[in-house]
Amino acid sequence: KSMNPSQCKSVRSEDDKRAFQICKAQLSEVLQQKCDYTEVTNPGDLLYCKKGGVLTCCFDNESCDFWANIQNRIYTDAKEYLTNRSGVLNELVENMGYNTCHHLDSLDASKCAADCKDLEKGKFAKKCKKGGGLFKCCIRRDKRSCHECRYCCTLGMCTKPPGGKDFTEFDGLVDLPLKSQKNKLKANDLFFSNEHIYKNDDYHCLKPDSDKDAKKWRKYDMGKYRHAYNKETLDKVPTLKYDNMLYNFVDPKVFKSFTENEKSGNSIWKKTYGFQFTSQIPGFEAGKYNKTLDATVCMKKCIEMENSKFAKQCRKDGG
Repeated sequence: KSMNPSQCKSVRSEDDKRAFQICKAQLSEVLQQKCDYTEVTNPGDLLYCKKGGVLTCCFDNESCDFWANIQNRIYTDAKEYLTNRSGVLNELVENMGYNTCHHLDSLDASKCAADCKDLEKGKFAKKCKKGGGLFKCCIRRDKRSCHECRYCCTLGMCTKPPGGKDFTEFDGLVDLPLKSQKNKLKANDLFFSNEHIYKNDDYHCLKPDSDKDAKKWRKYDMGKYRHAYNKETLDKVPTLKYDNMLYNFVDPKVFKSFTENEKSGNSIWKKTYGFQFTSQIPGFEAGKYNKTLDATVCMKKCIEMENSKFAKQCRKDGG
């Protein structure tokens, strides 16, 4: 079967197992970009081929999800966590590849920070340092679509110069068999995810002890954190201040702040998300009945901004 070249990656390496891991990591990024505005619902098949000193991998029969399904899954994901919490957390460790995962009663992810300190003393971390690499331990804090469904996970890795995806290996990662197989997106693939966070998972890594209050630990700039390969480059990685209003609609207090009063809600949208103009309109469910999501007020604002001094200067400068 002929393949679309955009669905394939090729890697030259003397170590076939390592080359296949690198190839799959590069391919996972392409797959996630294909579903950039929704999310991957089925990674499809992972195809393998080696010719000479070049190993090629491709994905096929993949599919992206629909927003209606993503909306419906908010309920089912929350229900699954609330009724089978241990099963969900075990799945993240045993099948997704995280080192450890814990349920959280708040935003305090100190449990995972303690796990990272233990991982720093392990064989993988010691081997990493001995080989000239930087051991990093990502503390991922997220929620499973509800305020009572918060958890944290750890993911240990070793990044060697010059840094980045092709020079990062993960603790506990099982070698892929050198053959075509069902494709799976694991924790090491999702670590490099640039997918949207809205109604989706959050793969940022926390910087432990970046605030006296563990609930307010800052997040790393993921692009630079992924690249960091020694203490110097890690210390230079920018961090993002914690904002309780950002992608936290599952918190009843946050949801109320956005919806109780239009004026204050609009102010929060501007401050937290950086929008220049906001206005409340009928929601997703309302659109099912009146057959429209009336965004006229925003369209008028765009027309107004198109005729602003800034827009005129932009056009004058060739923009």
